[in-house]
Amino acid sequence: MNTEPTKKPRILHIIHTLPVEVVLLPSATPDPLRARASSSATLNPPRRLSRLSASPTPPAGSPAASPATVRVPGPPLSTAAAAPGADSTEPRRWKLVPRQGHRALYSGIESLCLLPSSPTEPAEPESETFDCAFIGSIGTIADADGRPIDAAALTPADRASLETLLWTERACIPVWLDDAATAAGHYEGYCKRVLWPLFHYIPWPGGVTDGRREAKDWAAYQRVNRAYAAVAAERYADGDLVWVHDYHLLLAPAMLREMLTSADETARADPSIALYVHTPFPSSEMFRKLPTRSEVLTGILGATIVGMQKYEYARHFISACTRILGVESTPTGIELDGRQISVATFPIGIDVAEADRCRARATVCAKVAALRTMYAGKRIIVGRDKMDQLPSVVMKLQAFERFLDRYPEWRDHVVLIQITAPAAGHLPRDPAAATTEVNSLERRIADHVARINGRFGSMSYTPVLHHFNRAVDQDDFYALLGCADVGLITSVRGLSTTCHEFVVAQQQLDDNDPTWSPAPLILSEFTSTAGSLSSALLVNPFSASMVAETLADALAMPRDERINRHRQLLALVRRYTAPRWARSVVDALRTVHAPHALAAARTTPALDRDACLAAFSGAAGRGTRLILLDYDGTLTPIVKLPELARPTPVLLDALTNLCADPANRVFVISGRDQATLEAWLGRIPRLGLSAEHGCFFKPAYGSGAGTWLDMTEALGDPSAWKAEVVDVFNYYTERTPGSFIEHKRSSVTWHYRLADPAFGAFMAKECQAHMENSLLAKRPLEIMVGKKNLEVRPSVVNKGEVVNRLLAAATDDAATAPAFVLCAGDDRTDEDMFRALRRAREEDGDALAAFSVTVGPATKRTVADWHLAAPQLVVDLLRDLAAASSQ
Repeated sequence: MNTEPTKKPRILHIIHTLPVEVVLLPSATPDPLRARASSSATLNPPRRLSRLSASPTPPAGSPAASPATVRVPGPPLSTAAAAPGADSTEPRRWKLVPRQGHRALYSGIESLCLLPSSPTEPAEPESETFDCAFIGSIGTIADADGRPIDAAALTPADRASLETLLWTERACIPVWLDDAATAAGHYEGYCKRVLWPLFHYIPWPGGVTDGRREAKDWAAYQRVNRAYAAVAAERYADGDLVWVHDYHLLLAPAMLREMLTSADETARADPSIALYVHTPFPSSEMFRKLPTRSEVLTGILGATIVGMQKYEYARHFISACTRILGVESTPTGIELDGRQISVATFPIGIDVAEADRCRARATVCAKVAALRTMYAGKRIIVGRDKMDQLPSVVMKLQAFERFLDRYPEWRDHVVLIQITAPAAGHLPRDPAAATTEVNSLERRIADHVARINGRFGSMSYTPVLHHFNRAVDQDDFYALLGCADVGLITSVRGLSTTCHEFVVAQQQLDDNDPTWSPAPLILSEFTSTAGSLSSALLVNPFSASMVAETLADALAMPRDERINRHRQLLALVRRYTAPRWARSVVDALRTVHAPHALAAARTTPALDRDACLAAFSGAAGRGTRLILLDYDGTLTPIVKLPELARPTPVLLDALTNLCADPANRVFVISGRDQATLEAWLGRIPRLGLSAEHGCFFKPAYGSGAGTWLDMTEALGDPSAWKAEVVDVFNYYTERTPGSFIEHKRSSVTWHYRLADPAFGAFMAKECQAHMENSLLAKRPLEIMVGKKNLEVRPSVVNKGEVVNRLLAAATDDAATAPAFVLCAGDDRTDEDMFRALRRAREEDGDALAAFSVTVGPATKRTVADWHLAAPQLVVDLLRDLAAASSQ
């Protein structure tokens, strides 16, 4: 693993498929590599070569010259390059061409790798560029005739030569998935049959099953994500920025973070990881239907920043995290294990400069003129959708039929040209099943087209022209957008950048043309781009009547309004471009990571168990050994119901064995009431107890041993103020389903752990403000904000006072003066204990062997000197201390 930092900022893009396609040159195509495939699988090579930055000419000893060597920041290539047949004098066998589709994504990340003088945006001369590397699958390899090649038949020498070419020409690092079943289970299985439908509000499109296939696909999804993360971890260098793309790799952020911050890599800087989800993110009510919901959310939260297309999706994601994982959240992020994960919105656009060049080509202008001549006297409505499981095209045709029904004056004067492009991966992998589903979708659309043309068409007029299941030439596409009188983009869900291309294509070609009247854009309010194109005519695609009425309004719209709306839309399209989107994500990642890395640098070290045990053993014969322990969250995990946090037999044995040695003075200082502590721990001989955060104390030694003492007796009868507190808590309990009140002798606690997370947190803030303004201002009380609870208690009593009392009592007698102190806790109330212990150690000139330990992540803010990650580790430590005590 590379640990040397790169001199220039580098971005590792982890993407499902690399932005280039691989073509095997005819002169070197060995027959065994040809796969049996039908001509329908032919790949159409793209028209334009990618402008992805290539690596500089490699020096001697680099991967290009010697593929077995490693160059920083470049990734190591396979040592198989030295295999027979991989002679560097052999003619180049491969050709790389840009991958079709996903133009917005590729142009955005491509812009980060270009010099500011490049024709691709951004145009700002001060824009920073990066060394970019791309980690992903090669996808389908084709020969020069477009026939697919069986990648499993590639020799090690083939792979090595291909790896070298990908790295030196396109800075790409392939992830080899040798198991075809795993690759299929990941993509066609879990991605396209589970995640994609769920994210688009179509759960279980194939019907409910027994879950066996989904379990296999989930296992494949995990394996593939781990494979991608492993490749990234091998190539990662300190200072790199990592950008994981889309729902195919939702587990990769957490897996990569785990690999980079494992036990043997403690010196590594905190990794900076971004995840951008290009699909919608469903509401928490929809997402919670996913059986693996917790695992997916935990995987996502391995990122430093999570990016979404619009605020609605970010809000859904935060809500899912709070409701399913029970984590704390803010409107802008999530807190998990002491880390702050930022959740932000980054609207994506297109490469406007490239779109301008396309629409201004002479071939496009000629086709625009030809189309206008062909449809002279008719208004052209243009729509474009993908053939997937969503009913977008069907609903659009229903709305157009409703329009012709309600507005007969437009019959014979308007034509809908609908382009329905294939969407790879959304249909079953099995050919028979795929054919059935394709035929079903095609039949539904064809039936609607036939009915509309049959009802309203004639020998000289065809209302709907449908280009089904085939890609349209780029010149033809821009010509259609340029000649349109209305753009009709009514996608039900997801991202559609056709609307951006439509706005660019509608620009005025001749500045002196007085007849120029740009076409209005009708846009579904459910698309991801609707929020950034507010000047479009937004519609609900599920309402055929609304779409029909809006279509009539658009056709009749005055020229001045058309021009005004177009100018506003064009300004928005030029503002929210793909290059700006990519740079915004990277800038946000670097900005968010700066304080995140600073916090990581201030982590609390893990407890040095050996030093603690040595100090414990060394204190024998020199004084007592004082052990001060919180209960909930320290000796037992936090649970939803307080009565479920009973001590385990292992814990009871450890405490009993510790207390058996008279040199050990063990105290449990808890927020629990006396009755609970007595019932759970009272049978352990010589165990001291403190209840309700120090309000009641049961010493184990000296006068009063075994008797509960009321430390609040001097404050008077608590019933007076408790009645007022209970009245307020009752008010909020009645209005917060799932909340309840816990009554203690000297305090009252309101729990909302079982309430709706978002609503419970909101009501807790309201309740806290109410208490502070009405009761706490006039009484010696304080309100403690705990983990999903609020507790009101006397302000003069806390756990720190208990520690002070125990230390003072022990030092009064030289024979019982502590030579060793261990203090462990997990929440804010325990910080009082840590502060008291720190003061005592400073007064003693640091001669006291004191260990203050917080339970939780290393990044938690605390005054403790050490940390342990979980309560089980505290119990294990107590067992070790008990074993050392008995020796």
